[in-house]
Amino acid sequence: MCPDPSRLSRPTTTATRGPDPVQGRLRPPPAPIVPWLARPGVRRALAGLAVALVAFGVGMLLYPVTTDIYTSRAQARLRRDFAARVVQEQAPQPAPAAPAPTVVGPGQVVALIRIPKLNLDTVMVEGIAPATLREGPGHYPASSQPCARGNMAIAGHRTTYGRPFGGLDQLTAGDKITLVTPQRRCTYEVVSGASPRPAPHKGSAAWITSPDDWSAVAPLQGSYLTLTTCHPKGSAAKRLIVRARLVSGSP
Repeated sequence: MCPDPSRLSRPTTTATRGPDPVQGRLRPPPAPIVPWLARPGVRRALAGLAVALVAFGVGMLLYPVTTDIYTSRAQARLRRDFAARVVQEQAPQPAPAAPAPTVVGPGQVVALIRIPKLNLDTVMVEGIAPATLREGPGHYPASSQPCARGNMAIAGHRTTYGRPFGGLDQLTAGDKITLVTPQRRCTYEVVSGASPRPAPHKGSAAWITSPDDWSAVAPLQGSYLTLTTCHPKGSAAKRLIVRARLVSGSP
């Protein structure tokens, strides 16, 4: 039942005898647990911090998606460039007196790299600069060329920009890796035990090393392919390496 408004305006009889020890006494509002939290400036700062944290969380969720979109568009352009190079290379041309080697500049198409076990079929570009690796796996410029003697080394992202080497630790001995250039095609076979360093998990042919260990991409006798990426996922604290040897195709 609602109280009578007229009665609320009348003084109670207990007021003439003094304040009631329980109901007639006016109690001050409860003080905040932390007094400085009640200050207007602090409240505004906390509200701004909450908005910033939400925006940061949303950004972290959207970042991998936006990088994948960027790489997808870059790969579409690179595939068109690769197809144009194939047509150009296969067109009949008069043989020059001294054939000049094809020079591939930074960011240009080198080959297609295919790893059936990882469902990977992507375009590899020249160079390992950050801007270059956003478009696809990158060829270490100082390493050997595709299907050639020596040690050809390729770097690739593991968690962003298409994640071409996201499952590199899943490769085991015997898995196949194919490189396709406008002139040739060759296949490599993953080898295990290429390094005494620890593997990421049992059965993996990969090994873990430090970021400053350049021995993995150093020249080798024979014909080899070395793939490198960051480890663990989402961190650049270490490097994950996989090595394969040429089993078919002209070196």
